[in-house]
Amino acid sequence: MVESEPGPTSNTKSRKRARRVRTRLNFGHRDRKKNPQSQNASNQNLLTEPHTFYYNKKENRLSQRTRPVIRGLTCAFLIWGEKMKLIVGLGNPGKQYDKTRHNIGFDVIDVLSDRLNIPLNQAKLKGVFGTGYVNGEKVFLLKPLTYMNLSGESIRAVMDYFEINDDELVVIYDDLDLPVGKIRLRQKGSAGGHNGIKSTIAHMGTQEFNRIRVGIDRPPSGMKVPDYVLGRFTKEEQAIMDETAKKCADACEEWFRKPFLQVMNDFNQ
Repeated sequence: MVESEPGPTSNTKSRKRARRVRTRLNFGHRDRKKNPQSQNASNQNLLTEPHTFYYNKKENRLSQRTRPVIRGLTCAFLIWGEKMKLIVGLGNPGKQYDKTRHNIGFDVIDVLSDRLNIPLNQAKLKGVFGTGYVNGEKVFLLKPLTYMNLSGESIRAVMDYFEINDDELVVIYDDLDLPVGKIRLRQKGSAGGHNGIKSTIAHMGTQEFNRIRVGIDRPPSGMKVPDYVLGRFTKEEQAIMDETAKKCADACEEWFRKPFLQVMNDFNQ
């Protein structure tokens, strides 16, 4: 397998979606000079007819809803964006790579797609993905279509387009250093020789992102690594890996309810 050249790191602009807006409400401002009583009337309206202001991203301004609760003329608002989770399975596109050792990440995405009823029906940003909601959070399931060595290009494109933070990402991939069927969750680390993770690190600009490593074991003596990872499991191994894919999906679903560190402690035992 040919290792890809690392791409440029992404712009380091903040992608945080929380914003604190401080504004002064000047109801009746235009009428004060003509009618000094209008300011008192406006203040009374503010108390008896509470409103909620939210940040309208499309129009880049504060908009108003008729909901509680605002008191006083000077208010601070914490504008929260949508909570998100991006789950990426690494692999190679095409029938010839289906069910190969290198495509275990794709297999986990297929299990999650069926469980969560999230079809992979969007093909853009160098990948195929689907979106849905779980426990009020928007969930993305992504298979990069760049081939393994350039996986980071699709991951970076999706994260930038949807403004997904680094800690909202988990990447699932095969690992030669673990026995067949063994999984290991980590929050950071090197690529360990995996070209897909090398590309991801290069485009993320950091090694600190959640990942699930899935063991496929080392090739037998005399067999080259590319031939091994692009080969298929034995019948006995495939039965183990089918259960392993389900276990990885279990870990992802638990991540919807718990911090990744806690999930890591539960599944690494």
